[in-house]
Amino acid sequence: IFGGFSPEAVAGRIIDSNSRLVITSDEGVRAGRSIPLKKNVDDALKNPNVTSVEHVVVLKRTGGKIDWQEGRDLWWHDLVEQASDQHQAEEMNAED
Repeated sequence: IFGGFSPEAVAGRIIDSNSRLVITSDEGVRAGRSIPLKKNVDDALKNPNVTSVEHVVVLKRTGGKIDWQEGRDLWWHDLVEQASDQHQAEEMNAED
């Protein structure tokens, strides 16, 4: 999630895209300040019109304290550890 998005902006994008998955970081850092990315996603998901999200994948960037919803929230590093190496990622251009 882009750090400049408010929870309302995040909610709007989730609604427009009917997203089932959101990928974010625990926090971002800009100009030496902490940006509560996961909290913004959590607040966006409280919007009653956001009904499609099943999981939130969280990259541990700063290690800051975050709220966690068991069953919905997943750590990026745990998913990567479980990933199969059977299928290789395909290199693509930005517009592919």
